[in-house]
Amino acid sequence: MFKYLEEGEFYLPDDSVKLIPAESGHLRAYWHFSQRKWQDMLKEVGKSREKQLVLRLHQGEDSYQEVSVKRPAGSYDWEVPGESPCYVSLGIKNKDNYTPVLISSKLKQP
Repeated sequence: MFKYLEEGEFYLPDDSVKLIPAESGHLRAYWHFSQRKWQDMLKEVGKSREKQLVLRLHQGEDSYQEVSVKRPAGSYDWEVPGESPCYVSLGIKNKDNYTPVLISSKLKQP
């Protein structure tokens, strides 16, 4: 069986991240890990206090905002000033190092 999507809904495949404009004027990031990939990510982070999973909004060349990720699927709204193109990535942060695992396509703001 399959489900018809309601207006405004979209399909997000396993192991992907997507950035779209929200009705509120914010940008909304959605992510979805398969159970297998999520378990792999948790093993990579382990019990280290220095490593964490983060969702990062990239704006312009060197500007970004980030939040911790605790679930294999979800969404987060960003209030974004300016009009430069943005994209999101989801990855592993270890002190000053960041390794993206999933990257969205760029979104040009209106």
